[in-house]
Amino acid sequence: MFNQFTATEIMHAITSQLLEKEPEFLDLVEVFVQRLPATIANIGRLFDERKWPQLRKEVHELKGMGGGFGYPVLTELAAKIESQIAAENQDAVKSLLLELDGVRDCIVLGMSGTKRHCA
Repeated sequence: MFNQFTATEIMHAITSQLLEKEPEFLDLVEVFVQRLPATIANIGRLFDERKWPQLRKEVHELKGMGGGFGYPVLTELAAKIESQIAAENQDAVKSLLLELDGVRDCIVLGMSGTKRHCA
């Protein structure tokens, strides 16, 4: 038996746009991607603990790092999260953090170079 995925559940590997232009930055991008799961886990912990000032700071930093390392999808999503934090919309923040988990998985997948489903 195999898993059934809908079109909205399947995401593809996300690769760094920076590396497409400047592959010499591979080592730096690899370190960023290796640290990304811990960074996003910390963001989730701050949300769970309702530490809003620290959460806002971490999401803002992630927004900048996403762009700097060639992941505009990460920057765009972090900007949405930042906006919902400012609006004090906890339900939207929670939903966007779940989306962030999926984007994280796809970025890690993109760095690994493997081909499989990423949801």
